[in-house]
Amino acid sequence: MTTPSTNATPSNQHTPMMRQYLGIKAQHPDELLFYRMGDFYELFYTDAQRAAEALDITLTARGSSAGEPIPMCGVPFHAVDTYLAKLVQQGVSVAICEQIGDPATSKGPVDRQVVRIVTPGTLTEESLLDAGRDNLIAAISTDGTSFGLATLDVSSGRFELAEHPTETSLVSELHRLSPAEIILMDNQEYPLLATEHAGSRRRPEWEFDLTSARDSLTKQFNVRDLAGFDCDDMDLGIRAAGCLLGYVQETQRTELPHINRLQKLTSDEAVHIDGSSRRNLELTLNIHGGEEHTLFAVLNKTATSMGGRLLQRWINRPIRSRQVLGGRMDAIDRIVQDKHADPMFACLRNIGDIERILARVALRSARPRDLARLRDALAILPELSDLLGAIDADRITQLAQKCRPIPELARELEQAVIETPPLLFGKAVSSNLDTTTSWMNSDPLVRTPRNT
Repeated sequence: MTTPSTNATPSNQHTPMMRQYLGIKAQHPDELLFYRMGDFYELFYTDAQRAAEALDITLTARGSSAGEPIPMCGVPFHAVDTYLAKLVQQGVSVAICEQIGDPATSKGPVDRQVVRIVTPGTLTEESLLDAGRDNLIAAISTDGTSFGLATLDVSSGRFELAEHPTETSLVSELHRLSPAEIILMDNQEYPLLATEHAGSRRRPEWEFDLTSARDSLTKQFNVRDLAGFDCDDMDLGIRAAGCLLGYVQETQRTELPHINRLQKLTSDEAVHIDGSSRRNLELTLNIHGGEEHTLFAVLNKTATSMGGRLLQRWINRPIRSRQVLGGRMDAIDRIVQDKHADPMFACLRNIGDIERILARVALRSARPRDLARLRDALAILPELSDLLGAIDADRITQLAQKCRPIPELARELEQAVIETPPLLFGKAVSSNLDTTTSWMNSDPLVRTPRNT
């Protein structure tokens, strides 16, 4: 049996719904299209065959085309995260197509639109992420000899760029970062780089254009130039960062307000460790790929997943600055000597993953329980601020100034979110508010497509 290609042009032999599907699919030939139909996401043609094999689900058929049955499979809407997790682990990207029209007033198929493209390096959902690890996407530009590298953690907004004089140096840095997805320039060779990486993508060279990259970055950060980030002369790094930002904007289909700064990394800031030494030292991963008996496992006494991820970054990139290292050691010494460690740990352990929750708020994909965790964290801030304020150490004093309570926001969340909210929006808002329904319908946390 010959299966029609999902890239085929919709024809009159197809039903109106299938013509709509094929029209949307033609815009996303490289992703699996999750096409929302009621309580299910449906896949057709070759997408259905790929998904059925990757997810080990039943392949069936719906209708026919040119006298042949149309392959189809589907996954329930309420359990979609489980299936997305399996796909992204295999390096597969998925276009999420939602119903945006009203079935009651639609003439023909209800209007649908792709609202997000899920890729291994752009995950933000709690259920799809490893709480203990950064989830990075990287972009690499090159002029044939030197390389620009930009990395972004969409789930936190941390955006960094660097330049490397050789591919050997670049590969060593990628060993440290272990990005989930890598964006490479089309028509460029990377002899030492494992381009068969499960999450590697090729993008056209014009997406790395320097002028366009500067324009998109300055617009994102609302600045005139990039001199304030000390990277205005890093053309290769800027080209990589501009392409990366554009790719993430394309996949998220919404504004990215939490990405508000760009950090320059230089080789003289940290101790260089090549990939082989990194593996043998077993800093954060042992030689079998686990965390047991690593340096991180020995040192990790952090109270939050945010702290665990930060500690891993510190271990993987040992800095050279005696001033910074001395400040850290002085702060730790003061906390231990003054017996602040236990009450501080007890306070911190009740704080959720604020870093990733705020990213989901910014991306308009936060769920009720994210708001509840944020509410609970804000309620703890006064106690944490008092604990930090009692410690006489310069670094802790700086942290205490940044950890001030936000009573207005705390009160608003306390009033708006019920004590134990459901997983999805519906009854998460307190009945104390007279405008419950309108607040939920107009709430900025509900994802809206980006106009692109």
